[in-house]
Order: sequence, then structure tokens, then C-alpha cells
Amino acid sequence: IDFKMGSVSNRYTESVFNISYNIKSSQSTGGKFNNSYLSSFSFLFPVYSQHFFKFGVSPYTISNINFFDSNYSYIAANPDMALDAIAYNSSYTSDGGISKAYLNYSSKLNENIFFGIEYAYSFGNLEQNKEIILYNIIYDQSDDGYLVNYSLNDSMIIKKVHTFKGHSIKLESKLRFDKNEIIVSGLYDLPLSVNTRLFYNPFVNPSNESLGVYENLEQLESILDANQTIRSTYDSGLKKIVFQYKKEYDDFNFFSLRLSNMKNFDYSANTMYLPDSKVQSIYFAYGKYNRNYRLSSFDYINYKIGCYYNALDYNDYDYGVEIKYGINYSENNNMFITFKNGYRTHNLLNINSEKYYFISINLESIENWFLKGDY
Repeated sequence: IDFKMGSVSNRYTESVFNISYNIKSSQSTGGKFNNSYLSSFSFLFPVYSQHFFKFGVSPYTISNINFFDSNYSYIAANPDMALDAIAYNSSYTSDGGISKAYLNYSSKLNENIFFGIEYAYSFGNLEQNKEIILYNIIYDQSDDGYLVNYSLNDSMIIKKVHTFKGHSIKLESKLRFDKNEIIVSGLYDLPLSVNTRLFYNPFVNPSNESLGVYENLEQLESILDANQTIRSTYDSGLKKIVFQYKKEYDDFNFFSLRLSNMKNFDYSANTMYLPDSKVQSIYFAYGKYNRNYRLSSFDYINYKIGCYYNALDYNDYDYGVEIKYGINYSENNNMFITFKNGYRTHNLLNINSEKYYFISINLESIENWFLKGDY
């Protein structure tokens, strides 16, 4: 969400091109993961004095995961069928995500009231592979008792390819009085359609198909009807509400407090391996700005230090600190660098906790490309 009111310009005739790149590194009991990606680009331009359009594209979700669940599950022996006990575990890969292309209109209604509305189109693909690996259980006797070893028996791969299409509307307003400002924003999701293709590479031994290692009906159907497509449509509803309060001081310092509540997405178990989580968050920050520092928003940030805490479902939580610094490297060009250090729990995974580091680099170029002079 853009807490600068869709980047309404304080100079009213300037156009702004903005591009961001993110780098993330995380460490957990599941291993170390590194990821980097283009996080957004946008272009804002005035259509009339104090009225602006902005269009851009940004990722809404990103998945690039390779995860191996080393814990074994077991299937008991069946003497009637002459089957020994079998162990199995799974590995997961996920690649892709959802992007949003959006068009934003924002306006300064008077000296103290601002309004913005945004339409977004969601699109993208997500490919998921789950490999189920079967093992024979081997018991070896030693001086200390029995040792348990595992030897590879068989494996199969279940593949899912999801295609997403959806729309959303966001409304936001900003009220300024004295040296205080309040921002309220609401995001409403319109119906989302998901087409899922299911297909697989079967077990080498056909008798393993009857062991019962499938987790849901769709996986069983994929065995019976390969390359099938499942179409799902999810209802519309209010997705996220945000409230922010900001207090400015005489020496150009400011304090801000932001509260938000994001509803979880109730998707089918066929779409994702784990359920989505509701997120309730609090963020507060202290910063300092200089009004002579040319930026395209109301904030004119030179630096900002903030803390955040997110309460998630399933007793999970996510918290950390954030430092943001702005550099004016030429008259109409600015660079912002954000550093974030956080800690998150994952109670639904075999990961006790995750420590992550995040760096975002944002470049901004400002020009009088459309409106000239004073309006």
C-alpha cells in the first residue's frame, strides 16, 4: 500500500518514474535461502493541477522454494497382502507467483484532504511439484540393539500448475490538520479464478498406487485422469484495512504509527500445501526529513527507523526492525535504501524459526514531462 497517497506530488506538475529491486536472505533449520527480484516499477503523471494518474506492476506473491521434509511417515505391514512396512517422506518445490498491474487516480481536494482510488488486475502462474519417496525399512542388529536404516523403494511426482486471474479495488484518504495526518485505506478483492492442471509421474511399481500416500481427492483424481484441469472461483470480499497516524514536529522530525488487519485467503487445499494466515500488524517509526530535499511525495524522508510486529494464525509471529535512508544523487534523481532484519516462526512446518535479512533499492526520477509552468 502506498502511504504517500499514490505519490501525489507536492509540486503538482512533475512526473515520476520509480523502480525497485529487492534482495532477501533467510536462515532456518530447513537451510539457507537467497532470493532477489524486481519488486515494482511505476510511472506517475499529472493530468491536471493536483490530479494524478499512476500505473505500474508489482509482484503480489513470490514463490521460489525447494523444501525436503526429512521426517518419515509410516505405513504398517499387511501380512495378508505379503507387504512389509514402508516409510515415506516428501520434497516440495514451488516456483512462480501472482503479479498485480494497477492504475491509480489520486487528487488533492483541498489543503487538508486527499483522496485516491486504485484498480488492480491480478495475474500469474504458480508451479508446484511434490515428490513422494518410498523406503524399505531395514533392521540391523548390533551390540547396542537394533539399528534402523532405509533404502529407496520407489517414488512418484505430483505436479500442479495454477493460473490466477482476479481484480481488486482500493480506496484511500488522507486528512491533515495542524502537524498531524491520518490515512485510512481499504482493499476489496473481486472474484478470483484459479485454473489448476494436475498430472504426475507414477510409481515404477504399480502396486504402490494402493498404499494410500495421497493427501486429498484431487491427487487421486490426477492418477485416474492425467492432465485434467480443475477450475475454482473464489468470492469477493474486504481483504485489508489500514490506519496510519503521523505526527510532525517543529524540527522536521516525525513519528508514525500504522495498524493493519489482513484477512486470510480461504483457498482450496488443492491450490496450496498450507493454509493462508490472517495477519494483524503494528508498525511504528521515527524519522527526519528536510523540505529542501526534492522528492515526489509529502514525506521528504531523509531517514527513518521503524519496528514492526505481525501476529499470524497458528500462534505464529513475525517481528523486526527497519532502517530507510534517502540519497539525492542529482537534482531530480533520488535513491532510497531500506534494510530490514526480522524473525518469524513457522508452526505448520518443520521449521522452528526463520531469521531473515532484506535489502530494497529504490530509484526515482522526476521530470516536468506533461504539465509546464504553474497551474
